[in-house]
Amino acid sequence: MSTIKVSLLATDRAVWQGQARIVVLRTLDGELGILAGHVPMLSSLAIGPVFITTESGEKVAAAVHGGFVTVDHNEVTIFAQRCELKDEIDIAKATAALSTQDNPEKLKRNQVRLAVANS
Repeated sequence: MSTIKVSLLATDRAVWQGQARIVVLRTLDGELGILAGHVPMLSSLAIGPVFITTESGEKVAAAVHGGFVTVDHNEVTIFAQRCELKDEIDIAKATAALSTQDNPEKLKRNQVRLAVANS
């Protein structure tokens, strides 16, 4: 199976880089799957999960809190405002924040964190 080079970057660090079979993420226009050979594009990211299936079949999951994605020359670059890998998410803290949160954006961020943590 063909692969595509993926770089998942946050404003403060390189989160994950490698070869992948598929990348699934959420743009402002909806969910998008990216395979090798995808046409060039640029899109804004919504608050949502990013799922990467690596070349070896491993699943990488991250909660992404805005940013944008580019695809060009068989390379996907995800520039996230904030990003947390599945194993970095504090489930107890995110769960507690759901019951005390009145800000819709922060509520959405914690819902995404829990969805990724439980994926």
